[in-house]
Amino acid sequence: MRQEVFELPSTAKIEFRQIKLAEENLLAAAMKERRVTIDSVISEILSACAVGVVDAGPYDFLSVGNKPRWESMARADRFQAMVDLRCISYKDGHVFEADLRCPAMTCGHRFGWEIDLKTDLLRVPMPEESVAAVRDGRPFEVTIDNRVVKFTMALGKTEQTYNALLEQHEDRDMACALRSRIVEVEGLRPHEIMDWLDGGKGDKFEGLTSEDAEELREAFDLVEGGIDTALEAKCPRCKEYFDFDLPFSGMLLPGSGIAKRRRQARRRQEGKSSPLEDSTPTT
Repeated sequence: MRQEVFELPSTAKIEFRQIKLAEENLLAAAMKERRVTIDSVISEILSACAVGVVDAGPYDFLSVGNKPRWESMARADRFQAMVDLRCISYKDGHVFEADLRCPAMTCGHRFGWEIDLKTDLLRVPMPEESVAAVRDGRPFEVTIDNRVVKFTMALGKTEQTYNALLEQHEDRDMACALRSRIVEVEGLRPHEIMDWLDGGKGDKFEGLTSEDAEELREAFDLVEGGIDTALEAKCPRCKEYFDFDLPFSGMLLPGSGIAKRRRQARRRQEGKSSPLEDSTPTT
């Protein structure tokens, strides 16, 4: 069984073993049922495949040899670990096929687009000042709307915080996403922060402008590291280029791309290669 040490954006190093069929079962069942707990299933699979901590990096709550605590670690670490785990778990694990649809109104063609997870993705280390802040347990700061806003790194548990907020504020998705990262806003009580973000239903706060909200999101992004999931594809039918994000779902499963290549290899060995099958557009 293959094992490999992954160096994560935060500088922590974790040793992993490849995925077993038992873990594939967990994720396949979660995706089939469309369970909202798929995020926790991912963490469960990462924990199962993690052999142990080799270097704790900035995390003082990790001990060498023990299992990672994904809920308290940077989400960038978690996502990169998931990508690298796929790479070592399958024969062609570094190749991921995204199912895309051309956004051009006159086209709409659906096609597969192959991504080499080792060479096509930009990997950005966590900034040194962010590593230091995580090590010291300090929040980050930015001034928005003349108030100092203190916020945290996006952590494994941030998604749960966001979902809990959304249950209370169903029609305030954008504000919930920002609030899930905010620790404190200068001059405000915790229960006032949501209304400061989007105005709420009262008249005490006007709410942030879109420009202020974008500045806050940029401040969030600047402290992160990890994998840039923004990619570009070219439609094989209309030849137009368009941007898309690396899909999250199915990342830890073999996927149709690997299955297709296995079929093609088997047919070639049998001398029954199908020209149609071998020329299926997967650019």
